Amino acid sequence: MLRSKKSSGAVVAMASRAVVEALEIRQLLSTYYVATTGSDSNAGTSGSPFASLQQAANVVQAGDTVDVAAGNYSGFQLSTSGTSSDPITFDFASGAIVNGNPGDSNGMIDISSCSYVTLNGADIADGSNGARAGIWAGGSAYDNVNGILIENSTCNDCQDWGFLGGFMNNSTLLDDTFSNTQVQHGAYIGNSSNDDTVQGCTFFGNYACGFECNEDETQGGPGYGSGLVIDGNTFYDNAAGAGASINFDGVQNSLIENNVIYDAQRNGIALYQINGADPSTGNTIVNNTIDVNSSGDAGYSAISLLDGAADTTIYNNILSCAEDSISADSASQVGLKSDYNIFGSSGIDPTGESYANNVGLSSWQAMGYDAHSIDVGSSIGSLFVNASAGNFNLVAGSAAIGAGTSTDAPTVDYLGNARPTSGSYDIGAIQYQGTPATTPPPVTTPPPVTTPPPVTTPPPVTNPVVAPTVTLSGPTTATTGTSVSYTVSSTDT
Repeated sequence: MLRSKKSSGAVVAMASRAVVEALEIRQLLSTYYVATTGSDSNAGTSGSPFASLQQAANVVQAGDTVDVAAGNYSGFQLSTSGTSSDPITFDFASGAIVNGNPGDSNGMIDISSCSYVTLNGADIADGSNGARAGIWAGGSAYDNVNGILIENSTCNDCQDWGFLGGFMNNSTLLDDTFSNTQVQHGAYIGNSSNDDTVQGCTFFGNYACGFECNEDETQGGPGYGSGLVIDGNTFYDNAAGAGASINFDGVQNSLIENNVIYDAQRNGIALYQINGADPSTGNTIVNNTIDVNSSGDAGYSAISLLDGAADTTIYNNILSCAEDSISADSASQVGLKSDYNIFGSSGIDPTGESYANNVGLSSWQAMGYDAHSIDVGSSIGSLFVNASAGNFNLVAGSAAIGAGTSTDAPTVDYLGNARPTSGSYDIGAIQYQGTPATTPPPVTTPPPVTTPPPVTTPPPVTNPVVAPTVTLSGPTTATTGTSVSYTVSSTDT
């Protein structure tokens, strides 16, 4: 563009330069398709799909999606990360099953060293395929991965773990099922992991823990972690061989809320220190329902605090165990806040050593704990609709209704219903949703039967016409009669 202006009688032309900015390089996002009818020499389109998950894993970039059709597949190993705004996503259709080992001794699906990866709907049946985990994720010492999301997925019959994620931050297990792990845990997060969430998952039949977080300093890294949230999960029939339904080793300042734990073969929730660099301190256990099966080995508890698990908060929990409702050694009683719980067991162990040292609730209260808590003893089953069938909804009149505290209570319950209800905070994982019985309307009395009007006698004839005299033979009198009948019937319904 040219401009002109007069200067000393001369026209001076001034040119301004156009500045061209470099274009931002943008990755074209792709969707790849995998089907058992495909070929790895194909382009991976919907009409020309790949045959293997590994081929898709070889070509994906940040922001790409892989759609997996129904069928049986070998797993895969991924070496590419997504980003926080453009994760790599594998979407598995119903009936897409990963049951073949891709030649990886770690996991049927191995996404280790990768960040921002989503697996949605994966169905992994490991069996004896040689991989240690159904899904293997995580980073390395002082190099944690971020943004792993496993959702709507199933890991069954895996060797050591259904899911393993070490050195992993800001990651989520959401609405998954981890079952029947042969040697260790349904799911494991640890090795100095932070700010991870396990929500809406189901854990059952696992030989050791349903879920374990072990911050294990022997693997490198600082050996402790924090910010873990375990919320709204279901645990049953776990830990027949070892562990607890939920195990924390070296975990700090984390939250366990709204979980239903039943038929637990050992501890329901255990906080301790073995491999962690520090004790499990500053954790909150609130609004859980815990039933420890008495068939487990002696010496287990609904909640166990050991090795200086100090500054723990235990509020609004239903705790049932034939041995200990709570077991806490002296070092774990430092900063302990425990109240508004319901106990249904033989007692509390203030030594952390053996249920043989149990004391009753009144003695525990004399030590400064659980001032507002309730001991319902063997009648604890009467709190629920059908505990033996795994239905832990509260019945009308349950002692748990309205007996909790608002302190640290989550705003929704295990089922996603709002808490409180009508201003009431209930004890346990499930907030009572019933309403008072509606008083039926009064029975309406039918109106009285109306008496029909009397029959009106016709008025006498005025100035009758004089009839001629008639002579009659025979009877001289006649009988005249009038009869009126009413029938009224009423039926009261």
